[in-house]
Formats: sequence, structure tokens, C-alpha cells
Amino acid sequence: LTKGDFYASEAPEIYELYYEDGKIHIKTSDCVRITLSMCGRKRRSVKDEGKGLNEAVFDVMEDDVYVRFTVEDKYRKTASTRAFFVEDLVK
Repeated sequence: LTKGDFYASEAPEIYELYYEDGKIHIKTSDCVRITLSMCGRKRRSVKDEGKGLNEAVFDVMEDDVYVRFTVEDKYRKTASTRAFFVEDLVK
């Protein structure tokens, strides 16, 4: 917790979250939506198209300032990450 390595969850699990080559990769338990939120109320989501969803990859721009994720399962339960400052990710 002191280092900020945590997330809050009502049920969904986040197994992996990492930055590589300008993209953030996230792997989760089965869910219906994974949303990337950025400053300025901008959001991008990946939704389950009936094939099952448990991972997503998002492009990250340096001017996004910060990003955070919300994972939603079929019961509308969510898991949310803390905010990650993009300048720290790209170092």
C-alpha cells in the first residue's frame, strides 16, 4: 500500500497490468467491460462481444497525464485501479 500497488474490487480480479511499447496491457477474470479512464473525463472501453473478455490493450499518449482502469463483470460488480501517471510509465 505504501508504494501504491493496490486496487479495489467488489469481485472481479486483475491478474496483470503492465506498460510496454506505448501500450498498457491488462489481464482480468472474466468480465463484460474493461474501461481506461484518462484525465478530462476521457474514456475508452473494450466490451465483451459474446466471446468472453479477460484482457485488453490500450494505446497511451504522453499527454494523457494519468490513466486508471475499471473492470466490470456480468453482475455489474467492479474492480478499480489507482491512477497511474503516464510520465512514470514511460520512463
